[in-house]
Amino acid sequence: MTGLAKETILTVIKDPIALFFLILFLVLVAFFLIGEFAVLTLAVTDQWHRDSLKILLKKFPQKVKQLLSWQFIIVFFYLCLMIPLGNLGFNSLLLSHLKIPDFIGEELAKTQTGSLLYGGLMVVIAYLNIRLITFLPILGLTDSSPLKAFQISWRESTFKKLLKRTVRLIILTTLSFVITIILVIGITIIFANLDSKNDNLPLATLFYSLIAFLYTLFLLSTKFFFIIEATRQLDLPKELQTRTHAKMSTKGRFALVSFILFFGVLWVASNALDIYLVKKNPDEIVIAHRGNVKAGVENSIEAMQAAKKAGAAYSEMDVVMTKDKRFVVIHDNNLKRLSGVDNTVSNMTLKELQKLTLHQGKFTSHIASLEEFLAAAKAVKQPILIELKPYGHEPKDYVECFLKVLKEQNATKDNKVMSLDLDVIQKVEKLAPEISTGYVIPIHMGPLPNYAVDFYAVEEFSYNTLFALTAEQQKKDVYVWTINDETLMDKMLIGPANGIITDELGIFKEASQDMKADTSYLQRALRLFNSRQ
Repeated sequence: MTGLAKETILTVIKDPIALFFLILFLVLVAFFLIGEFAVLTLAVTDQWHRDSLKILLKKFPQKVKQLLSWQFIIVFFYLCLMIPLGNLGFNSLLLSHLKIPDFIGEELAKTQTGSLLYGGLMVVIAYLNIRLITFLPILGLTDSSPLKAFQISWRESTFKKLLKRTVRLIILTTLSFVITIILVIGITIIFANLDSKNDNLPLATLFYSLIAFLYTLFLLSTKFFFIIEATRQLDLPKELQTRTHAKMSTKGRFALVSFILFFGVLWVASNALDIYLVKKNPDEIVIAHRGNVKAGVENSIEAMQAAKKAGAAYSEMDVVMTKDKRFVVIHDNNLKRLSGVDNTVSNMTLKELQKLTLHQGKFTSHIASLEEFLAAAKAVKQPILIELKPYGHEPKDYVECFLKVLKEQNATKDNKVMSLDLDVIQKVEKLAPEISTGYVIPIHMGPLPNYAVDFYAVEEFSYNTLFALTAEQQKKDVYVWTINDETLMDKMLIGPANGIITDELGIFKEASQDMKADTSYLQRALRLFNSRQ
């Protein structure tokens, strides 16, 4: 079985049967979300009664018919709007872990134009989310079609209403956040005094469980505020409006309390086991993303040398082929971002490229040839992680030319090679099996095929426990990129990944040292909590 990845998307689109099941899957997801918010809306607004589920199920055929029409495009558009901002308060069970991969924002942020475009897009998406906040409740609870629900939601959100709605949501969410923070600080102080050594597992478990519970309450409160705001002026159908609530019998109350206690005890016991098992991964390595970019231009020899001084196990760099079939160390084929020259590497010779000056922040450098870079790395004994970046203009003997340079420089043993192009990296593996090869995976969902490589370099968005376990079964290492956030680093440091690729070598060093220095149960509980957010 193959998961959904960049190399399988085109195959799915071309295969009518696969495309049909993909569309069917998306329709089912949309229907689940509509049902989820319909039930939540009735529960939050105290409109739920014994016949509510029966009434909602009667609407099932009508909603399926609507979703199987062209109007599904409207629903799909709205669901896509929910993802970039973390569902903006609704936090659906299905969409809560979906987001725009971090590397997209990070790459756009490297240029002023990209930063403005990305920031502007987020503002527009936030605006559309607020204007369409009543879309799902209207669609789920009334007979309105997706188009009608869209029109009503848009029409009802005038500027005045929009401003009031936004202010109310900000005030309520901020108030909920402040209360949660105060409670967390208070609980932390209490438990710090109860266990001065921070090494009592039962107390640490109770502390973690309380903090996790408060965090869950905060998320539920934000969802509550959004649903209340979304349904403030929503007229529910008469059959869904409040009727006399049936009183729960004594047996029913006992069963409910028993159910809550049973799963509560299981949850706390599970937390205790997780805290006990939390520890630093002793085999995890750090890889400098394009060198140490805090001390030099990305992909420069200076950045590589600085990565060595910072303690990086490998310094990652990118390689592009020139017009005269030589290799240079640079990320983009277009030279404008770093040199200001609006030309491409593939359109210039090595001699022409070496005359250019690269600028990044306060640093300047030159474009190094692959031979020059490998020699400099060997001089300081810094292993290199080479990413081959074909841009579509490469000759048929592209891989052979690259391997020739590596062998001439005696650089096949200590260094690693990876690529986003599966065909290219598998050819490297076939022609030079002695080289450690890796496949760069930016987006992947589902089962992981056993690719003919030695390791995977996967973007953090696509990395999960299933991915790690599958790679372990395949006896392949996993390096996760690009981990620049301290919370994410803590998560990776207690996880099964073999290494992380980062721009923040200093933060990694501090996080790693802190984790080694303080292994108390209280600190384990805090790390576990951070890793799960």
